[in-house]
Amino acid sequence: MEADKSNEIQRRTGDLLIEDFTGKTRVQLSPVYAYVWKKCDGRRDTRQIAEEMETELGMKVSEGVVSMTVNRLFERKILIN
Repeated sequence: MEADKSNEIQRRTGDLLIEDFTGKTRVQLSPVYAYVWKKCDGRRDTRQIAEEMETELGMKVSEGVVSMTVNRLFERKILIN
């Protein structure tokens, strides 16, 4: 899983506005979704992202929640394999 950071448009009130990898659809991500999306660099797994969320943001989330978020990002075509 990897996020293409070149499609980041701008931030608005904590949300992140990006285009999907086809360049046809703009998607606004909540701060939590944006955090997970930015951490999808092809090197981290969902467990590592969950641990980093707790360390960096003070938010304890399960690996399952991160996995669900990643799956939704794939469904919206803003993560690619």
